[in-house]
Amino acid sequence: MIKRPTALAAGLLVLALVGCAQPPATATKSSIGPTQTAAGPTYKACLLTDAGSVSAGSPAEQAIEGLNRAQRELGVEANSVAAESSADYAPMLQSLADEQCSMVVALGSGMANAVEAAAKANPAVEFALIDAIPNSTPTNLRPVVFNVQESGFLAGYAAAARSTS
Repeated sequence: MIKRPTALAAGLLVLALVGCAQPPATATKSSIGPTQTAAGPTYKACLLTDAGSVSAGSPAEQAIEGLNRAQRELGVEANSVAAESSADYAPMLQSLADEQCSMVVALGSGMANAVEAAAKANPAVEFALIDAIPNSTPTNLRPVVFNVQESGFLAGYAAAARSTS
C-alpha cells in the first residue's frame, strides 16, 4: 500500500519541478517569416516515405502532418512523395535533390544505403534519415534514431507503481 503515496509524492515533485522551470523564450513575429521573402518561400522541405507506410497514426502520417504544419506556419515549400518499392529510393531521392529541396527527409530503415549515396552525390542538399543509421555519414546527412526503449521503461515503471500485487 506504500506504493500509492510514493507515486503520488513523485508526481507532485515532478509537477513542482516543472512549475519552477524557465519559460521558453518567445519569438517576435513579422508579416514575413524567417524562411519567406516577399517573392515567396526560400526553403523547400521534401519527404520520402514508403507507399504502404502511410496509415492512421503511423510515423509516416505524423511526418506528413509535420511537413504540412511547417508549410502553414513557417511558410516553407513542401513536397511529399511515396516510393512504391525499394528500387524507387535512389531515383526519387535524386529527383528531390534536382527539385532544389533544401532538406530531404527519408523515413525508413530500408532507405539507409540510398540516402547515403544521395547525400554523397548532392553535397549542397541536407538529408535526414529517420529510424536508421547509414554505414558512413557524410557531413550533409543526419541520422535520427529514437530510443523507444526509454519510453517503454517509463511505461513499465508507471504500471508497476499502479500495480497492487
